[in-house]
Amino acid sequence: MRRTAMRRTGTRTAVVTLGIAALAVMVPTTTAHAGPNCNGIYLNNPTDGNVRAFDAKDCYGGMIAEDTDNDVNWDEGGDVYNANDRAGSVMNNGFPDTYDIVAFYEHSDYNGGYACLTRGEKYADDLDQSKDVYTNGVRINNTISSHRWVSSCHWLVT
Repeated sequence: MRRTAMRRTGTRTAVVTLGIAALAVMVPTTTAHAGPNCNGIYLNNPTDGNVRAFDAKDCYGGMIAEDTDNDVNWDEGGDVYNANDRAGSVMNNGFPDTYDIVAFYEHSDYNGGYACLTRGEKYADDLDQSKDVYTNGVRINNTISSHRWVSSCHWLVT
């Protein structure tokens, strides 16, 4: 199985493979981030239960999503703010829980390709990298249209 993931600037995280529900799930053992603005935002909200998305790299620009639950359509109201196809960086401040991985989807209603971000990875501060693709090979930057909290995922942000 080919694994490709969103790339953060800086040192890549080490991963350990675990089998869950017949899927390979990778869990980072260390994290290193170069995004100083994302890092500051994360440290101020480490486990407040939210997924966050920002208009630009390193969590700059407007915060376009701040959501504790699932959102089937980032183009509508609620906890996302007209965020469809706008995210340049994302963050996982989820609660330590069974469902603490965020799956980001290319289309609304959880359709199209997907890529996931674990709590341990904290954030992806630059989605505009050539390796930042969904499971279907489409580039992630400015293409997220829905998200949901999941318990396992085999296509992770690293």
